[in-house]
Amino acid sequence: MTTSKEDIEQYVDKNCTWCVEPITKFKDELSATEYQISGLCQKCQDEVFDEPEDSIVMQPRSSFRDRETVISTWPDNGQEPEVLNRIPIPDELILCDFCNAEIDNDPVPVLNNSYALCEGCYARQTNGSNINSTP
Repeated sequence: MTTSKEDIEQYVDKNCTWCVEPITKFKDELSATEYQISGLCQKCQDEVFDEPEDSIVMQPRSSFRDRETVISTWPDNGQEPEVLNRIPIPDELILCDFCNAEIDNDPVPVLNNSYALCEGCYARQTNGSNINSTP
């Protein structure tokens, strides 16, 4: 549903605070209300608020090389954190980011370019698909 011409007229000659493009239309009343709060046009609201669908890509084990865990302080005074230690992660050790199970597969399924998945978590994310049948 788009807003009516009368609804849009109140935004004529106004620009988005993010992309600086002129305001032209909103898909619904909620989006028009959001514009009053944030100043974002419909396109920018969609980019900011619409969550992308989950996507799983298969990454080779080699893409998990040269990783480390960083231990640092988090000062209360607004200063930058101080790195106390860097612990290398063995290249062959890949853990599921949901259940910490060790992952032996190659390639490794990765959810939303961030979360490595074991076979069980992969099956839950894909409604029962087998990790070994993925192209």
